[in-house]
Amino acid sequence: MRRRHLNTTDQVSRTLALRFHLINAFRQTWRSTFFLSSALTGLYLLIGLFVIDKDELSMQKDPRVDWLGATLITVALVLIIFVLSDGEIAPNKWATSCRLPIGHANLILFA
Repeated sequence: MRRRHLNTTDQVSRTLALRFHLINAFRQTWRSTFFLSSALTGLYLLIGLFVIDKDELSMQKDPRVDWLGATLITVALVLIIFVLSDGEIAPNKWATSCRLPIGHANLILFA
Protein backbone atom coordinates (compact mmCIF):
# COMPACT_ATOMS: atom_id res chain seq x y z
CA MET A 1 0.00 0.00 0.00
CA ARG A 2 1.45 3.33 -1.07
CA ARG A 3 1.53 6.09 1.45
CA ARG A 4 0.30 9.42 0.15
CA HIS A 5 2.17 12.54 1.23
CA LEU A 6 -0.04 15.47 2.08
CA ASN A 7 0.82 18.94 0.91
CA THR A 8 0.43 21.95 3.17
CA THR A 9 -3.03 22.86 1.91
CA ASP A 10 -4.36 19.38 2.67
CA GLN A 11 -2.87 19.46 6.16
CA VAL A 12 -4.32 22.89 6.96
CA SER A 13 -7.75 22.01 5.61
CA ARG A 14 -7.86 18.75 7.56
CA THR A 15 -6.79 20.52 10.76
CA LEU A 16 -9.43 23.22 10.32
CA ALA A 17 -12.10 20.63 9.51
CA LEU A 18 -11.20 18.65 12.66
CA ARG A 19 -11.34 21.78 14.78
CA PHE A 20 -14.68 22.84 13.25
CA HIS A 21 -16.26 19.43 13.84
CA LEU A 22 -14.96 19.18 17.39
CA ILE A 23 -16.23 22.64 18.27
CA ASN A 24 -19.67 21.87 16.84
CA ALA A 25 -19.86 18.51 18.60
CA PHE A 26 -20.06 20.14 22.03
CA ARG A 27 -22.37 22.68 23.59
CA GLN A 28 -21.86 26.13 22.09
CA THR A 29 -20.28 28.20 24.85
CA TRP A 30 -17.12 30.21 24.95
CA ARG A 31 -15.65 27.72 27.41
CA SER A 32 -15.94 24.72 25.10
CA THR A 33 -14.19 26.63 22.32
CA PHE A 34 -11.52 27.85 24.74
CA PHE A 35 -10.81 24.41 26.19
CA LEU A 36 -10.70 22.76 22.76
CA SER A 37 -8.33 25.42 21.43
CA SER A 38 -6.15 25.07 24.53
CA ALA A 39 -5.99 21.28 24.17
CA LEU A 40 -5.13 21.49 20.47
CA THR A 41 -2.50 24.15 21.16
CA GLY A 42 -0.89 21.89 23.78
CA LEU A 43 -0.99 18.97 21.35
CA TYR A 44 0.66 21.06 18.62
CA LEU A 45 3.30 22.20 21.12
CA LEU A 46 4.17 18.64 22.06
CA ILE A 47 4.32 17.57 18.43
CA GLY A 48 6.51 20.57 17.61
CA LEU A 49 8.93 19.78 20.43
CA PHE A 50 9.62 16.38 18.90
CA VAL A 51 9.43 17.20 15.19
CA ILE A 52 11.23 20.55 14.82
CA ASP A 53 15.02 20.31 14.77
CA LYS A 54 17.10 22.30 17.22
CA ASP A 55 18.88 25.40 15.96
CA GLU A 56 22.62 25.42 15.57
CA LEU A 57 24.35 28.09 17.62
CA SER A 58 26.20 30.68 15.60
CA MET A 59 29.50 32.00 16.93
CA GLN A 60 29.43 35.09 14.70
CA LYS A 61 29.09 38.45 16.35
CA ASP A 62 26.52 40.55 14.53
CA PRO A 63 25.39 43.35 16.84
CA ARG A 64 23.74 45.39 14.07
CA VAL A 65 20.14 46.40 14.64
CA ASP A 66 17.94 48.24 12.18
CA TRP A 67 16.81 50.92 14.63
CA LEU A 68 14.96 52.96 12.02
CA GLY A 69 12.96 49.95 10.84
CA ALA A 70 12.24 48.82 14.40
CA THR A 71 11.02 52.30 15.33
CA LEU A 72 8.81 52.64 12.25
CA ILE A 73 7.14 49.25 12.65
CA THR A 74 6.57 49.84 16.38
CA VAL A 75 4.95 53.22 15.74
CA ALA A 76 2.83 51.76 12.92
CA LEU A 77 1.61 48.90 15.12
CA VAL A 78 0.75 51.25 17.99
CA LEU A 79 -1.17 53.53 15.63
CA ILE A 80 -3.14 50.72 14.02
CA ILE A 81 -4.08 49.34 17.44
CA PHE A 82 -5.13 52.84 18.50
CA VAL A 83 -7.30 53.33 15.40
CA LEU A 84 -8.97 49.93 15.66
CA SER A 85 -9.57 49.97 19.41
CA ASP A 86 -10.65 53.60 19.85
CA GLY A 87 -13.10 53.71 16.95
CA GLU A 88 -16.14 52.92 19.08
CA ILE A 89 -15.39 55.26 21.99
CA ALA A 90 -14.53 58.35 19.96
CA PRO A 91 -17.05 61.23 20.08
CA ASN A 92 -18.39 60.58 16.55
CA LYS A 93 -17.60 56.86 16.57
CA TRP A 94 -15.88 55.85 13.31
CA ALA A 95 -16.71 59.21 11.68
CA THR A 96 -14.16 61.03 13.83
CA SER A 97 -11.82 62.95 11.56
CA CYS A 98 -8.53 61.72 13.08
CA ARG A 99 -9.08 58.12 11.89
CA LEU A 100 -8.33 58.77 8.21
CA PRO A 101 -4.98 60.59 8.67
CA ILE A 102 -3.79 57.96 11.16
CA GLY A 103 -4.76 55.24 8.67
CA HIS A 104 -2.78 56.97 5.94
CA ALA A 105 0.19 57.36 8.29
CA ASN A 106 0.03 53.60 8.87
CA LEU A 107 0.18 52.91 5.15
CA ILE A 108 3.26 55.13 4.85
CA LEU A 109 4.96 53.60 7.90
CA PHE A 110 4.28 50.00 6.83
CA ALA A 111 5.55 50.62 3.28
